[in-house]
Amino acid sequence: YERLAALQDDLPALEQLICCDELPGTQQFWPLLEQASDAFETVATLADDPALLIYTSGTTGAPKGALDAHRSLLGNLPGFELSQNFLPQPHDLMWTPADWAWTGGLLDALLPSWQYGVPVLAYEGGRFDPERICDLLARYQVRNAFIPPTALKMLMQVPQLRQRFDIKLRAIMSAGETVGEVVLAWGQETLGLTIN
Repeated sequence: YERLAALQDDLPALEQLICCDELPGTQQFWPLLEQASDAFETVATLADDPALLIYTSGTTGAPKGALDAHRSLLGNLPGFELSQNFLPQPHDLMWTPADWAWTGGLLDALLPSWQYGVPVLAYEGGRFDPERICDLLARYQVRNAFIPPTALKMLMQVPQLRQRFDIKLRAIMSAGETVGEVVLAWGQETLGLTIN
């Protein structure tokens, strides 16, 4: 907030700052949401028109803004379908531990699932707890997931996972770092699937 507030005079096109907290010079998100209409008209856009601004993770330096066009989601869909073993299928349900503000959570789980009418299980559980996640996957019969390799490695540490949890996953996509042969073998042996 402080950075944007300091830049407001240099950003004439910036009409308002919306925050969850009550801060000087901002509008509060929740009251605005309550006042908003539930009806809207779609706007005609072209494939190259800007759609969303996402920031890189900063692994090679400071995070950088990446402006994606509308074609980005459409271009991502074939790979997403294949990584989820031809989603959608009956009873598909997507889950990811990835934050929906991150490219992985947004473009590899949330938006493409919604594009195909597949529900996405929302879960805010704080720190990644592999036992709790196994319970969640089994309880809600999650069939599709985008799980980064670090989280998969944590799931590998759950003792007797297959015997203790009735997990029905049919597809897992993983990205963000190298998955590795050990994790791939674990996916086959323990979950009975190929991690894509």
